Amino acid sequence: MEEQMKVSRAITRLVVKHPFFGSIALSLRVSPDTSISTMCTDGKSILWNPSFVDGMDQEETVGVMAHEVLHVTFKHMFRRGKRDHTLWNIACDFAINSILIDAGFKLPEFALNDQEYQGLSAEAIFDRLPPDAVEKYGVGSGLGEVSDATDDKGNAPSEAEAKQMEADIDSKVMMAANGAKAVGNLPSAIKELIEVMKRSQMTTACESLTVRCTTHLGSLPHPFRRLVLVMS
Repeated sequence: MEEQMKVSRAITRLVVKHPFFGSIALSLRVSPDTSISTMCTDGKSILWNPSFVDGMDQEETVGVMAHEVLHVTFKHMFRRGKRDHTLWNIACDFAINSILIDAGFKLPEFALNDQEYQGLSAEAIFDRLPPDAVEKYGVGSGLGEVSDATDDKGNAPSEAEAKQMEADIDSKVMMAANGAKAVGNLPSAIKELIEVMKRSQMTTACESLTVRCTTHLGSLPHPFRRLVLVMS
């Protein structure tokens, strides 16, 4: 099937030319699905419609595959909250398409991109979308959709399950970033994300240590008691 070959080549090109994206793409289930109109990811898989892929050239297919990878990287499937699904997809596309273009990817001409939103989070863009955003932009850029995360049965994950799923993605992202950095091929936007993740992890670790130490404060030697009190 020619469309399958095009998708396979797209992943191979990501691995060779854009290792950060390639590493994450290889960690996801990638399969055709005629029930969707373009491409879609839930953080665990990337689904693609054969007719949609058939309408793109090879480089556009590479770009849209990278587009889905960035949805996963930024964990958009966990961040929608109670926001409108269509508007959230529009905001997410604006957030990531400029990153892809800056990284040298080719996207279909109908891809959403606006300098006004460059460098902003999906949440910030969502708050800035015009009232007629759906009419103006349609149901999204047409590149692909990010769906809410689900468990293995297709239900909304529990809080514990969601945290574990997010931790799994963080692990994939850090591993992919380390590999890409080693060969000098890590996009600047991803570098910034990694720095934020590292600071977040450090903060979480310090908070956890402080809680554990405070719980047993009375049993700690006096110098360590002072350190814990300063940290808290």
